[in-house]
Amino acid sequence: MKIKIKVTDKGKSEAINAKLKSKMVQRLESFFADDDYGFEMYVLAKTEPVLRAFHLDDSTPSISSFDKGSDESFKTRIEKCIKNAIIGKYIGFDDEERENIRYDDGTYIADNQKKMYVFKQSDAFKPFEMLTMPEDQIGDFRQKDIDDVKGFLFRFSRGRDVLWGYQHYYGITVSKNKGIRGILNPFEDGEVFQEFTKLLITITGKIAILIDKEEIITDQVNLLQRYFGFEMYIDAVAKNTVNAVEKLDIVKNMEKLTDYIGRGKTSIYKKKVMRIANSKVLLHPKEMILKNINESARWKDTFKFQDDRIVLEKYQDVENLIDLLDERYTVSQITGEEYDTDVKKPAKPRSTVAVKKF
Repeated sequence: MKIKIKVTDKGKSEAINAKLKSKMVQRLESFFADDDYGFEMYVLAKTEPVLRAFHLDDSTPSISSFDKGSDESFKTRIEKCIKNAIIGKYIGFDDEERENIRYDDGTYIADNQKKMYVFKQSDAFKPFEMLTMPEDQIGDFRQKDIDDVKGFLFRFSRGRDVLWGYQHYYGITVSKNKGIRGILNPFEDGEVFQEFTKLLITITGKIAILIDKEEIITDQVNLLQRYFGFEMYIDAVAKNTVNAVEKLDIVKNMEKLTDYIGRGKTSIYKKKVMRIANSKVLLHPKEMILKNINESARWKDTFKFQDDRIVLEKYQDVENLIDLLDERYTVSQITGEEYDTDVKKPAKPRSTVAVKKF
């Protein structure tokens, strides 16, 4: 049975963006609807205990504080700074900002675009499992632990409903071994410049990763790869996807696909294969897929076949297979024009007739 593809004006990428963004807008607007929530700060350490409480001064600052005349505590100022960082980055403060924020599923990281990618923590990748640590196993941060700091975690809570923000720590701004640090202190009728010997920790108004229950949302995939073992996750998903294709038995020479994900020194090709990790095409019978390929205007002359299976002669054939299983191309029911559904641009024309959806 021929089924025409349902086309929206925005295409697949825009549909995913709209869905994920709407979900995040509802989540954050609901969570931060008022100030009736708890706020705590923690240190993510490199060694055990990996989660350590970072105690913030909650007393009202004196009139002589740098924020003169403020009736807010130091802790409250940090809490507001981080809350605004989360809202500003993930949903924006107005329609214009919100329009410029884009979301995508984490399986599309190969696109390497400036987007908020959403990942689900699983047994294969659970970098923030420590957030469920029992309270009696959480340590306390001390000044001597500064070289053990990996990053800062900010916990917002409404009862059992918890939202976490992560800020990576890149070290002290001024090294102890470079230059002489000083501070002006009151002295008699004036001020005197004295050596500053205390530890200086900078908390910025930036959030690199948002952790919401089992989901991780970030636009800094490189941070996940470098510090949180994300490379192993990419490897596991790519291999599982290859196994799913092999199980379906639509490819004659699977070694070409296996070789493809092992190319180069980076994970770029594994990331491309991740695009089909959740492919709906792979859920259909082999016979139906092959029949539809052979009757499709776009795909019928793309592959060579042997023993009712696709033969992957070149790496370009592998990438064509990825596009096929990702259902990348679609045809407008109005104009008959074929579109690249990921970026909504005209594809190289082969036919203006409708193609079938698997």
